[in-house]
Parts: sequence; structure tokens; C-alpha cells
Amino acid sequence: MSTNKNIEKIGIFAIILSLVSVFLLLGFTTEKEFHMQYEDLIFDTSKIHHIDIVLDDKDAFLDSCLSEKYTSCSVVIDGKAMGNVAIRGKGNTSLTSVHAMDSDRYSFKIEFDHYEEGKNYFGLDKLVLNNVIQDNTYMKDYLTYEMMREAGVNAPLCSYGIVTINGEEHGLYLLLEAVEDSFLIRNYGSVSGNLYKPDTSEMAGGKGNGQNFMGDKNSGGNNAVKLLYTDDEISSYSEIFDNAKTDITDSDKERLIECLKKISEKDDIESVADTDSLIKYFAVHNFVCNGDSYTGNMIHNYYLYEDDGKLSMLPWDYNLAFGGFNGGNASSQVNYSIEYENISDRPMVSFIFSDENYKQKYYDFYYDFISKIDTEKIISEADALISSYVEKDPTKFCTYEEYKEGVKTLTEFCNLRKESVLSQLSSEEKLIDASNINLSSMGTMNIGKGGNFESLPAYRPEGQVPDEMGEMPEIPEGEIPQIPDGEMPDGQQFPEGEFSENERPQRPDGQQFPDNMGEGQFPQNMGEGQFPMGNSGQNFPQDMNGQNTENVPTENGNNGFALFIVSILILAGGLIFVAVYKR
Repeated sequence: MSTNKNIEKIGIFAIILSLVSVFLLLGFTTEKEFHMQYEDLIFDTSKIHHIDIVLDDKDAFLDSCLSEKYTSCSVVIDGKAMGNVAIRGKGNTSLTSVHAMDSDRYSFKIEFDHYEEGKNYFGLDKLVLNNVIQDNTYMKDYLTYEMMREAGVNAPLCSYGIVTINGEEHGLYLLLEAVEDSFLIRNYGSVSGNLYKPDTSEMAGGKGNGQNFMGDKNSGGNNAVKLLYTDDEISSYSEIFDNAKTDITDSDKERLIECLKKISEKDDIESVADTDSLIKYFAVHNFVCNGDSYTGNMIHNYYLYEDDGKLSMLPWDYNLAFGGFNGGNASSQVNYSIEYENISDRPMVSFIFSDENYKQKYYDFYYDFISKIDTEKIISEADALISSYVEKDPTKFCTYEEYKEGVKTLTEFCNLRKESVLSQLSSEEKLIDASNINLSSMGTMNIGKGGNFESLPAYRPEGQVPDEMGEMPEIPEGEIPQIPDGEMPDGQQFPEGEFSENERPQRPDGQQFPDNMGEGQFPQNMGEGQFPMGNSGQNFPQDMNGQNTENVPTENGNNGFALFIVSILILAGGLIFVAVYKR
């Protein structure tokens, strides 16, 4: 009898063990991060990528870039071809600056899903080609995003690539993961939250291209872009809601306003803000001294993410970091306060310094991060990768000598900034002498070659900006020629079949694609709505706009499935054990 009781106890224990395993499994499988295949492809930072843009009329497209209108094209990314995707010029003031310089080295945005819903490049829906304007180092954005990710902040992936247009080299660009659907899926597991890019109408992309950027003295004073609560009226926050990157409802708007109210009033902040994420974000943001941002006078260049009533911020656009926007002498930037300056009306950061507990968390994290991060290693590795390509870049905004000097200055700046931050964290009154470095060596708003930005003082009273930018160039009129869906220029298709190592495919215009297009061959039978297969031969779901991510490869997902099977087997074994031996 006692034996039967023991057997029952063993069986019950096996069942309990299996149930505990299942509950633990749920913790693993609800892990929000997904590993997307494009991470290992286009954003492999160990090599230079190659992107060829194939257009029906290259000149017409480049002339249209100021309008930010999409045109159809085909792209070849590291030897993988995709037809019927969209491309446009991208930027705020950078578009007009490039035009004023009599250059056509614009930044571009490629949308794989613009014409065909769900179409993507191994899970990536949109790709930004950043022209690194005003950045002689080519790596201010790159370094900042690397630091953000090291700190645990959700930041865009990036890498470097040679861009060609119809086979003609267009320069070395920084390739960026657009902060849209695929970014949200990779970092949060779905697009269930709401994404915003708050901006005033004078600076928001697609709303004037920043043509009034320096002309409207009140552009930085709007409470909505400061994320400062004003009242309960939805119309008071148009600079937020008009720049939503996801579909939002009135209830979403009301929920966000309630979040801003609590943060502004410092009421139960934990319930409406991801404070750990914000502390990490603002620590790294502080280190890189970026005045062209939420903590500067213009108050833009950031994303706001809201999920289930909790807010966080995401980094964007750091080409004017490391003192490039503020100007002034290097020592003022190197010794910039670790608690910021004049941010009492920026509630997303000011809450940190109004509460001793949050302030201490910020100090502790900042110290730990600065003690571990190796900026010199990140910079030297990037320089080793891109230096020879910068030297040969036919459209670069600086000379190769200026690039090398910029990289040297960036390295020195980071080392001195570390010294200053550690000194401030230890409550020392020691000022670091940075008089031996010149901030303009890294690139500034005074870009030269026709650029019309004036150098700005280090700390300007709000609203004090140059009165005029000068007359803006006219946007070319006329429609942009479109390539029919699924077709290459002149109705030709990419060739099918395999190519030998020494045989390169011919472009539709009879020219050859450039050398070193990377490994891989053109996909066979790339029909409408399809995209190249990965090395695994696994398709990605076409609908990346929803939560259908079951076919997206994920490290956590695969491990979770194995654990689930093991747990089910344990549970079944326990039930069988009890049923058999209870008899």
C-alpha cells in the first residue's frame, strides 16, 4: 500500500515538474526580441556591402530627390536581385544642402513593400542609405548606434556599403535599418505598440524638407515635440500624432496624452515610462554631445515608442554629434554636464534628475558603461574596414586627408570625454583640457562647398538661430518615369540561372554589374511578390505588417519549441506512469 502511495507521489511530482517546465517555457517563448535573417546579411559589419540601384531614368530620379517622391526601381544587394521596389530622396535640411552644393549624393530610402504589401528583403521592409553628410569621420552615426546597442538600447542596425546607380559608382554610404515595422518586430516581437517621430512641420520629412528649418525661430519651442503635457486636447499634440509611423486611433492618442501628463507632473512615472531604457538612452546620448536632438534647441531626431501605456525613446540621426551641431570650442563639449543643461521642460529626461533614486541609477549605469565601452576599438575597426573605400569614394564631401584627421579627432574626443564624465561622476571639479583638438575636423553644420549653415554657438538661448538660410532651390517639375510592376527598365527581366565564378550577369542596358558584388547568385524565377531565398532556403512571411512572424527565424523561438516538446513528453510520461502503477 505504501508503495502505491509512493508511486502516486512520484507521478504527481513528475506532473508538477512538467507543468513548471511549461510555465518557464512560456517565459522563454514570450521573449520579445526576434532574430531576423537580414541581421546577418545586409547588416554584417565585417564587410563592405554592394547595392546597385537600377532605374529607367537616373537623371530624372536624381532631379526629383528634393520632392521626396517615390519612383519604382530594382535593386541588387550583395548579388541578390529584387524588382519593383520604391526609392526616394531622404532628409530634412540635408536634401537642400546637397542640392546647394551642386552634388547629387543624396540620402535615399528604399521601401521593399511600397508597391507590394508584405514584400521584404529577408524580413527587412525598409532600408536607408545615409550619405554621411557633415560627417568627415563617416562614423558618428555608426559609433553612436554601436554604443547604444552595447548599452542595451534598441537602436537601428547599420553597416557600410558601396552604392551604384545603373552600374555607376555613387559612393560609400552608411546602410541603416529604418525604424519601422521590421525594426519593431526584431526588437519587440510584433508591431503591437505605437511608433512616433515627433517633429515640427518645418523639419519633418516630407513636409517642406526643412526649408524653414532655420527661418522659424519658434521651431524648437513647441511643447508637443518636448513631450510636455499641455492639456487633454488631441489637437495640441499634432506634431506627435501627424508623425505617427503606425496606425493609431483616438484611444491611442488619449492614452499617450495621459502618459505625458503623468511624466510631466512626475506622477507614478514607473507606470507610464520604461525608466531603465530611458536612463540607458540618455546616458549614451549625453556622452556623444548631440545638440541636434531632443535635448537641444531644435528638439527632433528621436523616435517615441508607446506599448501598453509605457513610453521609451529610440535614437536617430547623430551625424552632428560630438559637438558638430553646437560648435564652440572642444573643451566646452568635452566637459558638457552629465546632467545636461536647460532641460527642465523636457520631462522624458528631467525626471531622472528630479529624483535621487533615478539620478543614482543614472550615475551607476553611466559609470559602468563608460568603464567598459571601448570606443577606440570600435573606431579603429571601422576605419580599417572603410578607409580604402573612402579614399576612392568619387562623391565624398571631404578629402581623404580630412577623413583621416576626422577619425583621429573623434578618437581623441571620445577619450577626453570619458575622462571628463568619470571626473564628473566622482564629483571632482576637474576640467579636461581639449584645446588641442578642433571640432570642425569631424565635420560641422558649416559644410562648405555651397553649404549655407552658419556655425552656431555652443549654448544658444532658445529660439536664437540665424534669420535666413537664403533662397531655397526650386523642386523640379514633371512626373518621374515609373517602371511597371515586376519589370526591369525597358521591360527586361533579370537573367535566370546560375553564373560561373568568372561570368557576371549583364545589366539590362548591356553593361556589366560592378566587380565584388559579394557571394551568391541571382534568384531563379523571381516572380511577383517573391524575394530572394536565404542560405537556409527558408521563405519569410509576406505579411510583415502584422504579427505573423511564425516563419521568421529566431534563436529564442527554436530553443523554445524544443523545450516545449520536452515538457510535453515529461507531462505525458508522468500521466502514463500514474495511470499504469495506480492499478
